[in-house]
Amino acid sequence: MKRILLIALISVATHSYGWSSEVDTFIQENAMPAGEYQWEMFREVAKNSKRPPTIDQLSKVYKKLNASFNPDTIWGGVMASSLERDVSCMKVTGDEGLCRCLGDELPAYLTFRSYVKIVTGARDLNFSGFTAVEIKQLIERTIYVREQCVAVQNKM
Repeated sequence: MKRILLIALISVATHSYGWSSEVDTFIQENAMPAGEYQWEMFREVAKNSKRPPTIDQLSKVYKKLNASFNPDTIWGGVMASSLERDVSCMKVTGDEGLCRCLGDELPAYLTFRSYVKIVTGARDLNFSGFTAVEIKQLIERTIYVREQCVAVQNKM
Protein backbone atom coordinates (compact mmCIF):
# COMPACT_ATOMS: atom_id res chain seq x y z
CA MET A 1 0.00 0.00 0.00
CA LYS A 2 2.91 2.33 0.71
CA ARG A 3 4.15 2.00 -2.86
CA ILE A 4 0.74 2.82 -4.32
CA LEU A 5 0.54 5.86 -2.06
CA LEU A 6 4.06 6.90 -3.08
CA ILE A 7 3.16 6.57 -6.74
CA ALA A 8 0.07 8.71 -6.19
CA LEU A 9 2.16 11.34 -4.42
CA ILE A 10 4.74 11.27 -7.21
CA SER A 11 1.97 11.73 -9.75
CA VAL A 12 0.62 14.78 -7.92
CA ALA A 13 4.09 16.23 -7.39
CA THR A 14 5.16 15.79 -10.99
CA HIS A 15 1.90 17.22 -12.24
CA SER A 16 2.38 20.27 -10.03
CA TYR A 17 6.13 20.79 -10.38
CA GLY A 18 7.13 19.03 -13.58
CA TRP A 19 8.92 15.78 -14.36
CA SER A 20 12.53 15.16 -13.38
CA SER A 21 15.15 12.46 -13.79
CA GLU A 22 15.00 11.87 -10.02
CA VAL A 23 11.33 10.91 -10.38
CA ASP A 24 12.21 8.49 -13.22
CA THR A 25 14.89 6.88 -11.07
CA PHE A 26 12.62 6.66 -8.03
CA ILE A 27 9.82 5.03 -10.02
CA GLN A 28 12.19 2.55 -11.66
CA GLU A 29 13.58 1.54 -8.27
CA ASN A 30 10.36 1.47 -6.22
CA ALA A 31 7.26 1.14 -8.35
CA MET A 32 5.63 -2.08 -9.47
CA PRO A 33 2.70 -2.90 -11.76
CA ALA A 34 -0.64 -2.97 -9.97
CA GLY A 35 -1.02 -6.71 -10.56
CA GLU A 36 2.40 -7.40 -9.04
CA TYR A 37 1.31 -5.75 -5.81
CA GLN A 38 -1.25 -8.48 -5.10
CA TRP A 39 1.37 -11.22 -5.50
CA GLU A 40 3.65 -9.39 -3.11
CA MET A 41 0.81 -9.25 -0.59
CA PHE A 42 0.13 -12.99 -1.01
CA ARG A 43 3.80 -13.75 -0.31
CA GLU A 44 3.93 -11.26 2.59
CA VAL A 45 1.08 -12.90 4.55
CA ALA A 46 2.81 -16.29 4.35
CA LYS A 47 6.45 -15.22 4.68
CA ASN A 48 7.02 -16.76 8.10
CA SER A 49 5.67 -20.20 7.24
CA LYS A 50 7.63 -20.76 3.99
CA ARG A 51 4.43 -22.24 2.59
CA PRO A 52 1.82 -20.82 0.24
CA PRO A 53 -0.73 -18.56 1.91
CA THR A 54 -3.62 -20.32 3.65
CA ILE A 55 -7.19 -19.98 2.42
CA ASP A 56 -7.92 -17.65 5.34
CA GLN A 57 -4.89 -15.46 4.52
CA LEU A 58 -5.86 -15.31 0.84
CA SER A 59 -9.43 -14.35 1.76
CA LYS A 60 -8.18 -11.48 3.93
CA VAL A 61 -5.87 -10.18 1.18
CA TYR A 62 -8.71 -10.51 -1.33
CA LYS A 63 -11.07 -8.44 0.83
CA LYS A 64 -8.44 -5.76 1.38
CA LEU A 65 -7.45 -5.46 -2.29
CA ASN A 66 -10.93 -5.85 -3.72
CA ALA A 67 -12.20 -2.98 -1.57
CA SER A 68 -9.86 -0.65 -3.45
CA PHE A 69 -11.35 -1.36 -6.89
CA ASN A 70 -14.32 0.53 -8.24
CA PRO A 71 -16.33 -2.10 -10.14
CA ASP A 72 -18.22 0.66 -11.96
CA THR A 73 -15.13 1.49 -14.02
CA ILE A 74 -13.65 -0.72 -16.71
CA TRP A 75 -10.24 -0.81 -15.01
CA GLY A 76 -11.77 -1.56 -11.62
CA GLY A 77 -13.94 -4.33 -13.05
CA VAL A 78 -11.01 -5.95 -14.84
CA MET A 79 -8.77 -5.71 -11.78
CA ALA A 80 -11.49 -7.14 -9.49
CA SER A 81 -12.15 -9.99 -11.92
CA SER A 82 -8.44 -10.78 -12.28
CA LEU A 83 -7.95 -10.65 -8.51
CA GLU A 84 -10.86 -13.02 -7.94
CA ARG A 85 -9.46 -15.49 -10.48
CA ASP A 86 -5.94 -15.30 -9.02
CA VAL A 87 -7.16 -15.79 -5.45
CA SER A 88 -9.43 -18.67 -6.46
CA CYS A 89 -6.53 -20.32 -8.28
CA MET A 90 -4.26 -19.87 -5.27
CA LYS A 91 -6.92 -21.29 -2.94
CA VAL A 92 -7.22 -24.41 -5.09
CA THR A 93 -3.61 -25.00 -6.15
CA GLY A 94 -1.37 -22.92 -3.86
CA ASP A 95 0.93 -22.59 -6.88
CA GLU A 96 1.87 -18.97 -7.53
CA GLY A 97 3.72 -19.75 -10.77
CA LEU A 98 0.77 -21.59 -12.30
CA CYS A 99 -1.75 -18.99 -11.14
CA ARG A 100 0.36 -16.11 -12.44
CA CYS A 101 0.76 -17.83 -15.80
CA LEU A 102 -2.98 -18.43 -16.10
CA GLY A 103 -3.72 -14.88 -14.99
CA ASP A 104 -1.31 -13.43 -17.54
CA GLU A 105 -2.53 -15.53 -20.47
CA LEU A 106 -6.27 -16.08 -20.04
CA PRO A 107 -8.86 -13.42 -20.93
CA ALA A 108 -9.70 -11.21 -17.95
CA TYR A 109 -13.40 -12.07 -18.11
CA LEU A 110 -12.79 -15.82 -17.66
CA THR A 111 -13.36 -16.82 -14.05
CA PHE A 112 -11.37 -19.59 -12.42
CA ARG A 113 -14.58 -21.61 -12.09
CA SER A 114 -15.14 -21.30 -15.85
CA TYR A 115 -11.50 -22.24 -16.46
CA VAL A 116 -11.95 -25.43 -14.41
CA LYS A 117 -15.18 -26.27 -16.24
CA ILE A 118 -13.46 -25.85 -19.61
CA VAL A 119 -10.37 -27.92 -18.82
CA THR A 120 -12.40 -30.70 -17.18
CA GLY A 121 -14.78 -30.93 -20.13
CA ALA A 122 -17.91 -29.84 -18.29
CA ARG A 123 -20.93 -29.39 -20.53
CA ASP A 124 -22.71 -26.72 -18.46
CA LEU A 125 -20.74 -23.75 -19.78
CA ASN A 126 -22.72 -20.53 -19.70
CA PHE A 127 -21.25 -17.93 -22.02
CA SER A 128 -24.35 -15.99 -22.96
CA GLY A 129 -23.65 -13.31 -25.50
CA PHE A 130 -20.97 -15.39 -27.20
CA THR A 131 -21.42 -17.04 -30.58
CA ALA A 132 -20.66 -20.73 -31.02
CA VAL A 133 -17.46 -19.81 -32.87
CA GLU A 134 -16.35 -17.49 -30.03
CA ILE A 135 -17.04 -20.19 -27.44
CA LYS A 136 -15.03 -22.72 -29.47
CA GLN A 137 -12.14 -20.23 -29.72
CA LEU A 138 -12.29 -19.55 -25.97
CA ILE A 139 -12.22 -23.26 -25.18
CA GLU A 140 -9.29 -23.84 -27.54
CA ARG A 141 -7.39 -20.86 -26.13
CA THR A 142 -8.04 -21.94 -22.54
CA ILE A 143 -6.81 -25.48 -23.14
CA TYR A 144 -3.75 -24.17 -25.00
CA VAL A 145 -2.92 -21.78 -22.13
CA ARG A 146 -3.37 -24.56 -19.57
CA GLU A 147 -0.96 -26.80 -21.46
CA GLN A 148 1.63 -24.02 -21.75
CA CYS A 149 1.39 -23.00 -18.09
CA VAL A 150 1.62 -26.59 -16.84
CA ALA A 151 4.58 -27.27 -19.15
CA VAL A 152 6.41 -24.20 -17.81
CA GLN A 153 5.73 -25.26 -14.21
CA ASN A 154 7.00 -28.78 -14.85
CA LYS A 155 10.30 -27.40 -16.20
CA MET A 156 11.06 -25.66 -12.89
